[in-house]
Amino acid sequence: MLITGGRVKVMTYSENGNSRLLYMLSSGDLFGEIDSYVEHSPDIDVICLTDTQVVMIPTQLFKATIAAQHELYNHLILSIIRKYQIIRSQLSDTVFRDSRGKIAALLLRLCSQEGVKRNNFCEFYHLKHHEMASLAGCSRVTVTRVLHEFMDQGILGIEKNKIVIFSETLLRQQFIQGTRT
Repeated sequence: MLITGGRVKVMTYSENGNSRLLYMLSSGDLFGEIDSYVEHSPDIDVICLTDTQVVMIPTQLFKATIAAQHELYNHLILSIIRKYQIIRSQLSDTVFRDSRGKIAALLLRLCSQEGVKRNNFCEFYHLKHHEMASLAGCSRVTVTRVLHEFMDQGILGIEKNKIVIFSETLLRQQFIQGTRT
């Protein structure tokens, strides 16, 4: 499927119903592309965050198009690599960082993936705290506490439905560099 408008989140679930947000996708992103090559994983759900338009590409047409057009093949590979890197970073952060480091890394990742740069600031759509907790691998309460700490330190602000990072450098220096155990 190709997203032509809107935003979705991709979730995975355990057998007992626990969920984990893997990543978010928006216009121009693919999902389900791996299902063209391997059997669909039943523990993955794609959930719309906004009104979303998608184009469903039949498997045979998808494979034929990818085989015939080198640029689309590169786009497919980059899409898969990007998702792999996001999940690898999440796993590494969950295992090796404290809660502040996990949330700082998440904020920097969201800034890099979805952020808009304005006046040396980076702003992006403010996720719900439980979604941030799922992405960072910590509790919703911890996300709320750490975000308030970062606001008190002047590192970020929350305006309407956006998070604004005032200093990516400060966030990286204070909470990312040297926080791996």
